[in-house]
Order: sequence, then C-alpha cells, then structure tokens
Amino acid sequence: LPLGNPLATRETVCCETPAARATSAMDTGRVPVSLEGRLATKSPSLSQDLNSANVGPGRNTPRAEVRYRRTHVNVLYFFYQRFFCSICPYGHTVHGRKSTDYQILKNRYALCYEYVNIPINVRRRDVWFVVLKIVNVLIMTRTNLSGVKERTHMTAPDEKTLATLTKLFEEEFGPIGDRQVLYVHAPGRSEISGNHTDHEGGHVIAGSLDVAVDGIAVATDSNKVRVADEGYPTFEITLDTLDVQESEKGTSASLVRGMAHEVVALGVEPKGFDFAFTCSVPSGGGLSSSAAVEAAYGRAMETLWGAPAIEPVALAQMSQRTENNYYGKPCGLMDQAAVCLGGLAYMDFEDQAQPKTQKLELNFEDHGYALVLVKVGADHVAATDDYAAVPREMQDVAAEFGKARLCEVDVADFDAKLPELRAKLGDRACLRAVHYWYENGLVDKRWAALNAGDIDQFLVLTRESGASSAMYLQNVVAKLGSEQPSMYALALAEHVLDGRGAVRIHGGGFGGTIQAFVPLDLVDTFIAKMNGWLGEGSARHYAISDKGAYAAWL
Repeated sequence: LPLGNPLATRETVCCETPAARATSAMDTGRVPVSLEGRLATKSPSLSQDLNSANVGPGRNTPRAEVRYRRTHVNVLYFFYQRFFCSICPYGHTVHGRKSTDYQILKNRYALCYEYVNIPINVRRRDVWFVVLKIVNVLIMTRTNLSGVKERTHMTAPDEKTLATLTKLFEEEFGPIGDRQVLYVHAPGRSEISGNHTDHEGGHVIAGSLDVAVDGIAVATDSNKVRVADEGYPTFEITLDTLDVQESEKGTSASLVRGMAHEVVALGVEPKGFDFAFTCSVPSGGGLSSSAAVEAAYGRAMETLWGAPAIEPVALAQMSQRTENNYYGKPCGLMDQAAVCLGGLAYMDFEDQAQPKTQKLELNFEDHGYALVLVKVGADHVAATDDYAAVPREMQDVAAEFGKARLCEVDVADFDAKLPELRAKLGDRACLRAVHYWYENGLVDKRWAALNAGDIDQFLVLTRESGASSAMYLQNVVAKLGSEQPSMYALALAEHVLDGRGAVRIHGGGFGGTIQAFVPLDLVDTFIAKMNGWLGEGSARHYAISDKGAYAAWL
C-alpha cells in the first residue's frame, strides 16, 4: 500500500479550544484538528479504534497507536485512488480549497483529511468498513511495531521550550498578556542521497531531523516584523517595500522580506508581528538552518495574514526563491523541500514547477544503524563561492548542448562531445557532470534498497556516493593546502568504522558536516572518539522526524 502518500504525515492533534477547532482550516502544516467526533459511522468499534489514539500536548501516545490510526487513513486513500477515481463524479481538492461536492462527502462520512473523498453511492457502509478493517489487519501483521524509536510528533512545544520562547519574547517585546499566540515549528534536514543533483533537475533522498526552529509569533498593529533569534541581536524590517534590498543580501532580514514578498503574492495584505524563536539546527553545519528559518517565516505569515493554504512543495519553492533572490545564494530545492515535507522523502526535480515526491516511513535503527552527523570544524558559509561554482560549472556543460540543466542532456551526447568540452571548460567541469549522472543513478538504487529493507546494499551504494563526491564532484576540500577539515574528519570516521557502516561528505560540502551510518554497537565509541578529536559536541546521533514545517495556534 502507498504509505508514502500525503496523508502519511497528517497527524491529528488537539491544541486549540473546541470553538477554535470548529472553525479551523484543515491543512497540513497549518492548524491541526482533532479526530474526536469526526468519524460518524455505523461501526462503533472502528470509531473507537480511531479515537483511542490519544494524541496531543502533554499526552504520551504509543508509536504503534499513531501508526495504527494513520494506516486506516492510508487504506481509505488507497481504495479511493485505486477503485473509485474513474467512476466517482467528485473531484479532489485543489490547493486546500474544498469543492461543494467535497463538503457533501465530508459531511456524509465526517472524514477529517482533505485528500480522501469517499463516493456517496457506497450505501452499505458497514461492508465498506469491514473490508477496511480486514485490510488494515493485514497491514499490521506485516509491520513491525516493536522497537520503533519514538519520533517527533510535536503539535505544541513542550513546557520547557514554551517557557524559553515566552521568556525570550517578553524580554524583547514585552508581556504577551491575553493576545493570541501562534506556535511555529520547522525542522532541519539531512541529505541522505543526491549530492548536488537537485539544482540540475536530478533525484534526491532527504530526511527532516529532530532539530528545529521553534518559535512563537504575535500579531501587532504596526507595519513592522520584529524578530528575536536567541543568541543574536533582535532586528526588524518594515513592510512598506518588499523588493530586493541589495544591502540586506546575506542577512537574516533578507529572509523575512523575501518570504513576505512570496506570501503577499498570494493576494493577502502584509501585517506586522513579533516573532521570537530558538534554533537547535547547527548554523553553518550543512543541516539547512536557513531553509528551516525560511519555512518558519512562511508558515507564520501564511497563518497570521490569512493566506490560502500553502502546500509543502509550494512553500519550499517560495523559500528557494527567497534564498536565491533575496539572500543571494544559488541553492537548489532539496533543502527547502525536505524541511517542508518532513519524514524521509525521495524527490525528483526534473519538473521544476511540480517536483515529484515519495515518502517512506523508515527508522535506520530498526536496521541496526544510527545516523550520525559530525561537524568538521569549518563553517561551509565561508565557502559560498566554491559552492556556487558547482552548479555554474555543471550548467556550463549543459549550455554547450543548448540546455539549462544536466537533466536535459543525453549522456550519450555528452560522451561524444567530451574531448571538446574538456578543451573548452576544463577537467573539473567535466568531472562534475560525470558525478551528476553517476550520483543520480545511485539515488534511485539507494531508494530501491531502502524500500526493500536491504540496508547492506544501501551502505555499499553510500560508500560509492561518497567516493564520487570526493573524486568527481570535488566538494570535500575548498582549496588544496595544509587545512583540509572535511577530509580529515572523513579519514577519522573511516578509521573508527574499520570497514563497517558508511561515511560520506554531507550536503553542500566544503566544510559543514560529514554523514556516517554507524552500527548501533559502535555508536557511543564513534561519538566519543570523534568528539575527542574534533571537539566536544562535534558528533551527534540524529533521528528522522515525521513533522515538516507547520504552525498552530496555542
């Protein structure tokens, strides 16, 4: 069954008053809703099953129950998609806007997910739900629910985080009082596969992580956005003009202005607000703290300004344009897409307007390995020019064929023209093009291995990917010399792993972090040794988080 459909991350939660929930818009990443009272059905046992998973702030929901309830919705989606799409006279929702037909179906069956439409001509609902439960039992018998590591299912901050955010907010902007508070969450990300393939229309696997931007926002009567980022000076921008400001490029203010420009383009009026946030995503470590901040601003503005619901991929595209045009960094779409989608996702960027995505619920620990990221001691921000040269040189190769990106070039044509390309563009540009096609194929093979549960094959391919990045892409060392922090960290990691697991450069490269898949029995030793060599806190064990960027009223 397609567990990677959009419903797989739509948790049901309750963090508003009943009155507020009744009028909330139901959309992923915006205002979560409760399942209570949403399933009006003649099958009490099913209704009880679905409502038994007690999810919400301060509640300890077993992982198995969450997955059990979500599977019901996935099965509904499967049956609708496979059997009723061709005969059902009712269409899907478009960009979160529900049709009249959809409202009829929703009222009839009281389902609280926007992408599930059940045809009203199914009269024997008891038969329908009996079939549903049988299929769900079959799924459950094939799903190992034991030993699953608890992942992030946050819908409101924990008490400690909320206290920190409230203290930061009130120190900078004054008492909140009885004003309505919006909570915003946006995770960091790890590139699992696809090193510098996204900007060429290639394939990527990425996962959101259990580190994030967490913030609270309160609307004001001004035309200013004031931002308090823990550990950094508070700043503000006015909303009088949302054009690119050259003086702001490379600053946090540019991200606020850029996201405001994107959200206003949806047809809303910008309004002032105060925003205080903390960020546990390491800055300059290649975990996309900037993409998380962009997504957090976007979700806050979307909700505070009453914008139409923004789908995750659309929010990612808005964030990418902000980073490209306002901040001045020529990044691809992978970072922002991973942050906005959440979970472990495969992405195909050939169609820039509508990238294809798939989701897979997978915990590396279930397969005996831990995802460990190691800071190498050099901020990759300092190598922005080296980073920018990678897509530029790849696209120089594509331009020789009259194309914009390498995904549009036939590899056979590249082979035939290689001597001419080498003479004109040099060895490195050609090597980087070779890496693109090789790495793109490895992404597909690694995704297939993960779906098959073949962790050994995944690790073999991971090592091949790391070798390609080092030899062909050449994003491990910015400038050859005595200082080579990334290569140094890779060598140390290989030394500790001693042929087990896998290690590779991570993200944009040229500093930042390296990525290691470490056998569980070696995790503590690995982290201790890397911290001893590179500094305390350099190595950390991460988990994939199910939640993409979202906002919720407290």
